[in-house]
Amino acid sequence: MDTLFSPVQWLFGTLFNWFVGSLIGTMALAAGLAVLAFLFFGRRLVSREGIIGLAGLALIVVGGGALYRWLNTFDGPGFAFYEGNAATQSMLCSVADAPATIALKNHPCPNDEIRSAKLLNVKKGTVLRVFDNEDGKLEDDWAEVVVLKDVATHVVSSFESSQEDGVVAIHYSRNNGLDGKISRVQVVRADDPRNNPLGSTIAFYEGDNLTQNKVCELRITVPMEINFKNSAECDNDEARSAVLRNVPANIRIRLYDDPDGGRKDDWLDISVLQPMAELRLATFEADINQPTHRVQFHRNNGLQGKVSRLEIKAGGPEPLAVFYEGNGGTQNIVCTVSLEQNLRRKISDLGCSNDEARSVKLYNLQRTKSIRLFDSPDFGSSDDWTEILVKRPFIAETVQSFDRLASTANVAVHAHRQNGLDGKVSAIEVSDAPHEPVIDLFEGNNGSQNRVCTLPGRQASINFKNSGSGCANDEARSLVLHRVPVGTVIRVYDDPDGKRRDDWSEIEVVELQDFITVPTLQRPVETGPFRLRYFRNNGLDGKVSRLEISSAARTSGILSLYEGANATQNKICDLDVRPGRAIRLRGSSECENDEARSAVLTNVRAGQKVFVFDNPDCRTGDDWTVIEVLRDAASLTIRSFEENTASEVARVTYNRKNGLNGKVSCIKTED
Repeated sequence: MDTLFSPVQWLFGTLFNWFVGSLIGTMALAAGLAVLAFLFFGRRLVSREGIIGLAGLALIVVGGGALYRWLNTFDGPGFAFYEGNAATQSMLCSVADAPATIALKNHPCPNDEIRSAKLLNVKKGTVLRVFDNEDGKLEDDWAEVVVLKDVATHVVSSFESSQEDGVVAIHYSRNNGLDGKISRVQVVRADDPRNNPLGSTIAFYEGDNLTQNKVCELRITVPMEINFKNSAECDNDEARSAVLRNVPANIRIRLYDDPDGGRKDDWLDISVLQPMAELRLATFEADINQPTHRVQFHRNNGLQGKVSRLEIKAGGPEPLAVFYEGNGGTQNIVCTVSLEQNLRRKISDLGCSNDEARSVKLYNLQRTKSIRLFDSPDFGSSDDWTEILVKRPFIAETVQSFDRLASTANVAVHAHRQNGLDGKVSAIEVSDAPHEPVIDLFEGNNGSQNRVCTLPGRQASINFKNSGSGCANDEARSLVLHRVPVGTVIRVYDDPDGKRRDDWSEIEVVELQDFITVPTLQRPVETGPFRLRYFRNNGLDGKVSRLEISSAARTSGILSLYEGANATQNKICDLDVRPGRAIRLRGSSECENDEARSAVLTNVRAGQKVFVFDNPDCRTGDDWTVIEVLRDAASLTIRSFEENTASEVARVTYNRKNGLNGKVSCIKTED
């Protein structure tokens, strides 16, 4: 309750306190009485009796004042206030530690005089607040002194410094100075929430790093929204820094350039993760990541001195995608999309400009997310589309471009390029599950030029000559594999029916990676994340007519027969090296009879044997050769069937009669 006095009461009380409460006042009172006595008694006052009487009067007044001060010395419990800093000069008044609120303009304790205080026998948990504003508003200077332990005597030298000394904790909210300007005093108990009206506050300042004057100070409530253009408390477009006090955990505080809270202009996101006694923001244009709080600035053209809106809501850091006009998170903000919920929307439906975004900054992702962006507003995959796959929790990550494959510890960018997605984004899909593995075929080598088509990375057989395949025939020269599992085998053929008389290649995935580029289909690869076995005839790049996908468990060794020595000239055919096969070439649809002069064995295992006969029934009455594989081999060239050779890898034994090269009519395999 405020204690109120009339002007007459206040004047009388002030004079009385001065006359009897201080030695100077008492002496002044005695001198005044002496003057009055002289005026009344005249010359009689200087007689012996008059002087004795005057001395007696002075003794009574001065002694009485001293006796009054002795009887009325304040020793607590409570607070004694002083004119000077560090409890110097005169004691102005005192306030007991019982809950009280006193407006000094109507109180014997003088207004705009107090500069320090002495605590006398004050209990732990007592809180003293002093205000420049007589109504206790926070827009001007104010300070709070919290007593941390029971104290017999302790001096608060000034109210203009935030500090803690083990006895008291002082919070000073500065505007233009408080000492000597105090107009209101409040004493409360911290353990009684009814006496703690200040709670959490946020104070804004005109200058960086809490300098210059205070723009305003607000009590924090949740939720809370203030448009500074319509606010009687906060000036619009002024704030450059802020201090938050007694902030609870699990709240989000946002500052906007846009008075309506639009997120296409600059805005600041402050997430309080743990309760904080104080949080200082020296600028609104810096990111901070601490266990207690997270600050994320979303730049457009600057927020300092442009704050027009404050929003406070409950909740932790919000997962966000902030899209930008330029690559690398540059130029203006296109829009901001919340990733808390899965969605499938046109960009324009989310308040984003169509065909503008070229990059995105992702924030506060806590689990796997798939963010898919499409050139087509209907989510079609025949044009450009990109999947941004979140691989692990992170606080912030910038996707530089939607046109390039990229992989970091946090995200993988799966760009399915046709003619470019940057600046063409029209639709977005957000899902907790990643897109299924896919295979992109490209017109150029090394994943260049236009995309021929995209195929799912599961078992399939696709004839490109069929109009419903979706893949242009005789176009593909390279592949990009997106998260295709280990053990997947991809075969591409020149022949649309998958016959092996013409060129074909077999690609086996041996490492799981975000994406794997197969730069050409006609160069063998033995090491790395994939193996490629090329079965040459006259070239495969740009001639692909069929693609098959299977598992590695179904692969087998391959015997390739060639017209010329040392695997030269045209290929005759490719045969699976499976145990127990007998292939008669006379009348065969697979291989021409009496043509082969050399061979290449691919992906064969130790212990396998291949028999080559002149006899069409695989009998040994005519020339024949046996090839024994002694060690696993990715590729083994047999230069001629009429040579005896031996190495660590294979042994070739020729049984001559009248020549075998160019006369091969039967093949048999066994383990």
